[in-house]
Amino acid sequence: MVEIKADTGAEATVIPYHLYEKITKKPLQQIQQPLKGWLATKSVYPRGCVRLSTRYKNRQRDLLYLVVDGNFTPLLGCDACLDLEVLKFMNLQLIDSPEPDRATPKAQGACEDQTMFQKDSVLCGYQD
Repeated sequence: MVEIKADTGAEATVIPYHLYEKITKKPLQQIQQPLKGWLATKSVYPRGCVRLSTRYKNRQRDLLYLVVDGNFTPLLGCDACLDLEVLKFMNLQLIDSPEPDRATPKAQGACEDQTMFQKDSVLCGYQD
């Protein structure tokens, strides 16, 4: 068993090379995509990638891991967190948003639904 840190801001699932060597004999597939961490000054070039079976509670998935040099805790990227249901998106609604004032006549070109995020004339054209 290997412990992996859930990194919901990461776009990739990453393990160090020394761990890859311990847990599998599968060959690395070549990858040309460099990684850049938040606040990192230099890109990191993976040695390759490998698909590994990963289990969290009762869910098991074959996940793509990027293998890089270094001594760090393996990171589970956002998509992998969702696949394994480590986290879930929730359908949340903002319940204290102001209701539009239906009694006030609309100015010409005003938004149909003036929420607190759409009062700006530029944002009216991009409501989604």
